[in-house]
Amino acid sequence: MVLVPIYLNEIAPKSLRGAFGVTCQVFVVIGIAIAQFLGLFLSTIPYWRLILLFGGFIGAVHFLLLLFACESPKWVALQHGGQARGSAILRRIRGEDSDHEVRDWRRRSLLPTENDGLLHYVQSLTPDAEEALLVSTSASDSILSPISSATSPAKETHNKLTLWQFIRSTGYRPMLRAVMLVMLAQQLSGINAVIFYSTSILSAILPSSSALLSLIISLVNLATTLPSTSLIERSGRKPLLLWSISSMGIASLFLALGIVFQWRLISVIASLAFVAGFSIGLGPIPFLIISELVDAEAVSAGQSFGLVTNWIATFCVVRLLLLVLLLTL
Repeated sequence: MVLVPIYLNEIAPKSLRGAFGVTCQVFVVIGIAIAQFLGLFLSTIPYWRLILLFGGFIGAVHFLLLLFACESPKWVALQHGGQARGSAILRRIRGEDSDHEVRDWRRRSLLPTENDGLLHYVQSLTPDAEEALLVSTSASDSILSPISSATSPAKETHNKLTLWQFIRSTGYRPMLRAVMLVMLAQQLSGINAVIFYSTSILSAILPSSSALLSLIISLVNLATTLPSTSLIERSGRKPLLLWSISSMGIASLFLALGIVFQWRLISVIASLAFVAGFSIGLGPIPFLIISELVDAEAVSAGQSFGLVTNWIATFCVVRLLLLVLLLTL
């Protein structure tokens, strides 16, 4: 969950990065649906072990296929002397010349992005002249040192930003806040409370169909995540997030009313609407947006920080709901 969104962002064409990023969440949802489906038939003694065995089989296939995967072209290109190899990897993936994209990665990594005049000057150079400037800049900071030291927090760490440095650096503070808020919003929405405890929540209303309804919820989650692969590029990230949060708020209100007043149909519809609202925006966007918000040298630290925040929020929500359920039984 740390590496996959970063990897997808770095191999995808610029116009399709959102769609590629959503595929990470799509396959997470597929895994949940498969587990729910197997649970319908195998959640008994001793067959529940087969569910874990199936997960191990998927992991083994994943390991074997990764042996044939290429390295991240962006990661390679930003290492010393890695531009040619980075370009070759991009050509292998896309079947087209992508030297301009590799040069853009290096330019933004080595030059301070706040100095627009300098960036425009570099962009106006011929490829050979630009490469010569970038090579000289990577070898020595003397060309840009007065500007870089003042404007680029990454120059202090030479592209080796640790998680602690990312948290402490004032230059990355806006990025850190954005990552933390979007990850907290995803889990504090209560989605995992519905996913994890849907059977327990709905068993009092639909005692004979709660397990099947949990599978239906997972299928709805998958069906509504798939359209976001195209919507995310056409609608943008922020509108989808706002629409997702708003629809989940309305659905959670009706779900609470349905449980309290024993409105079975309303409870089922509200549960499905809640999951659908999450899947269209708040589910896939937080993981892919970190690679877009955080600079290249800090993206690994940013993704790690985001995932830690996400799992802490998940634990708090699920643990608190479990205590509430135990107190009400």
